[in-house]
Amino acid sequence: MKNNFKKLQREQIFAAFESGQPFPVSMLPGKESALRKALGITQGQMAKRLGTKQSSFNRTESALDTAELQTIARVAKELNCEVLITFKPAGTFEEFIRKHALIRAEKILKRTYSNMALEEQAPDNSAYEKRLKELTDELSEKADSSIWED
Repeated sequence: MKNNFKKLQREQIFAAFESGQPFPVSMLPGKESALRKALGITQGQMAKRLGTKQSSFNRTESALDTAELQTIARVAKELNCEVLITFKPAGTFEEFIRKHALIRAEKILKRTYSNMALEEQAPDNSAYEKRLKELTDELSEKADSSIWED
């Protein structure tokens, strides 16, 4: 029964890696450890293959998510894997640009409207909101380096 469970577990781990499905870097230590164990490789054996001590590999393995890319690649190679990297956007790039355009527009209008308020010429809130939307639209459409200025 125990052997069947271990076999099933190993098959699931292998299938997960063979699918090439990406996972967050934060999961790297656990994923690597699970694969190493599924392959039947001990920490001592892995350390020897990497030319280091077991205690050193233990530290590396538990902090693999913060290790240098070269180290991660060496570990992956010993597990018959290659490292693939992707940047997965947290949302659409258009939303990202619009968010920063809005921040920039607010800063521009705050400075402008502060000066107008000192001269007692500040427009009402609806005029401010209208201008904020217009400026955000302009900056989003232009999408140049100005939206990234502080």
